[in-house]
Amino acid sequence: MKRRGLFNLQTPLDLLSKAEHDLVRLRRDPTDAYAAFDFFVAVRHLPDWLYPSDKSLRKALFEKHVELRIARHIADGSKHFEATHAQNIQVAGTSAE
Repeated sequence: MKRRGLFNLQTPLDLLSKAEHDLVRLRRDPTDAYAAFDFFVAVRHLPDWLYPSDKSLRKALFEKHVELRIARHIADGSKHFEATHAQNIQVAGTSAE
């Protein structure tokens, strides 16, 4: 039988729980790049998990919620080393001080 997701991460609610877990890690140590990466990537992909077959609904969520656009910009930049897509205009940069 083919399973979706990864281990116990199989539903949008599971991914939301993972993002909440990652946020706790990030709040514990705001300079933890691993926790930041995990959090922003999880949040960025919530619309994909909610509406895997409906691009217009995913797009509507991003248009409605600036927080998702910020997460997308940070996640895409961290996953691909550079956020070059024209949609990524929310974040000027990231750094640890």
